[in-house]
Amino acid sequence: MQAVEFEADVKGKTIKVPDMLSGLVDKHVKIILLFNDSPAKVQKHRRKFNAVKIPLFLLG
Repeated sequence: MQAVEFEADVKGKTIKVPDMLSGLVDKHVKIILLFNDSPAKVQKHRRKFNAVKIPLFLLG
């Protein structure tokens, strides 16, 4: 298996593959998407954690 990295803009539901990869036409490929998301959107997917207070005298 080979790996190639490139950046692209998603337009609608389409990602344009660079011309240098034209040899991939009609081939099966595995796509891995890495993207930066705004903290507000990421927060929706995190589980909520309620803080716990531990009195310091119990730790000594």
